[in-house]
Amino acid sequence: MCPTHHRAYDQAILLVTEDYRVEIRGHRLAHGDSDATRRTLLDFHGRSLWLPKEEALRPDPELLRKKIELEA
Repeated sequence: MCPTHHRAYDQAILLVTEDYRVEIRGHRLAHGDSDATRRTLLDFHGRSLWLPKEEALRPDPELLRKKIELEA
């Protein structure tokens, strides 16, 4: 993850669903974010993550679900 996406994940702007899709919560974007940052993030909304072939290395869907519940 690049620094922009990492910050967005930490701030619950970018979340990953149980089926490994990116969800961008636009209402959480800061008013000070540049248009380029907004576009960069919003371009990822709905996209699927690239996952490791080995299932053991993939994010745990249950933990992804819990993150979304905590940030609701």
